[in-house]
Amino acid sequence: MTFISNYPPITESDIKGKPYITVSAKGIANGLSDIPNDGADFGPDTLYQATSKDQYGPPYTQTTGIQEAWNYAFASATANYPEENIVSPGGNPNGYWMKPILLLDGIFIVNQKVFLSPAVGIVNPKMIGSGSMSTYVYWDFNDNCIEIDHTNGNIKNSNIEIGYMQPQAGSNVGAGTAFFAANYVSGDPAYMTNLFQSYDLDFSNSFNGYAMLSLTGLNRMMLYNPQSYTGGTYGTLYAENVPYIDILGGYVTANPYAFYLNNVGTFAIYSANSGGNGGVLSNVGYVHLDNVSMWAPQIFLINDNVGYIHFGNVYINNSLSMFNIQSGSSVTIKKLKIDNLNVNSGTFTLLGSNLITINDIFIDTLNIASGASANLPILSSTSGTTAGTVDMRFVRYGQSHKKLIITFSGYENDTTTNQAINYPLPFSTSAIITGNNTGLTISTSTTGITITSPNSTTTYSGIVIVEGY
Repeated sequence: MTFISNYPPITESDIKGKPYITVSAKGIANGLSDIPNDGADFGPDTLYQATSKDQYGPPYTQTTGIQEAWNYAFASATANYPEENIVSPGGNPNGYWMKPILLLDGIFIVNQKVFLSPAVGIVNPKMIGSGSMSTYVYWDFNDNCIEIDHTNGNIKNSNIEIGYMQPQAGSNVGAGTAFFAANYVSGDPAYMTNLFQSYDLDFSNSFNGYAMLSLTGLNRMMLYNPQSYTGGTYGTLYAENVPYIDILGGYVTANPYAFYLNNVGTFAIYSANSGGNGGVLSNVGYVHLDNVSMWAPQIFLINDNVGYIHFGNVYINNSLSMFNIQSGSSVTIKKLKIDNLNVNSGTFTLLGSNLITINDIFIDTLNIASGASANLPILSSTSGTTAGTVDMRFVRYGQSHKKLIITFSGYENDTTTNQAINYPLPFSTSAIITGNNTGLTISTSTTGITITSPNSTTTYSGIVIVEGY
């Protein structure tokens, strides 16, 4: 039986190109393959500074073909979307689309900086690996491994993407360097116009450099599932002059810091584990953490004033200090709001330094597991004169409104002496009792309460509410 097709035969000119520009870590030059670049477009056999896919050395590439792949991607970019044959009148007004660069599995040795400086406007600069445990990029020289030319305005209003690989730094990587750097400064043509996204970047080795990611003057950053276990001078991420930064999932830890943020508008972490020595906040407007587990000795080092810190669901799984200072200067957090704080183990300390002032504190739900403890400036516990306890907790401690809940549990005073107990923190101007179901006679001031002695063996339980400002 003969099958007759109703379609014309497909010729070579009808076949679309591969959706990626491929780069291999294997080739004839490094003895890992019997064919040039193991069949990929670029790789160790690529001619140094090659401009097309079919040029081979010597002299050989100094970046295992990564620099040449970028150069080719820029040069072959099109004003129409390359794979979907989408044509817009006049092309894309914002620039050109390039084919993404795909690094295959293996170890890519980079011996000189990969410098991205396209001659045309590129809207989608993108390089991904084959997986964080499959693709390794190793550099061992005293400079950034990959760097965007911040003076070049041709990466502007762009979506910069990098992911699915594991950078590895050698011992010669020095101070002031990073694996990936995009450091725009005020006055650059692309200052605060670009979005940076990363996916499954795995930073697992320490190095002497600045940070694995050094990103300044971007419009927004989104890091998906970063696995950062160590870092350089400023940890995994150094970011400055960025309006929005989001970390979604992952494991955010490093030594000495997981991140260093300076002059950042909004910083948010969702569904992540945070460890190491946490991060440095310097002049950050808004910080939001939700569904975050914390293990570190100290989470946030405050280097300059912070505006509003909002925690959703936070789980404390080790003895730690939430806020400390990086230097010896006094700093202020304007407002701290915690929806649900769960201290599962260890001792949780909110403030590790008396140089930190929080103007407004609100904690909705506080759960402290058996055997765990919390050292919060808004909490105190005092034994009754004869028996029982008096526990105090500010649910709101703000400049314009303060609300204190006092819980009496089996309180007994079988003497003729009244008992005075100071508040964890004082009221500023006035304080009144707005509720009392304990059966005790209690008076208040701006600094504490006085319990009139019942002079009996009767025990009392209940709550007292004190409000004021």
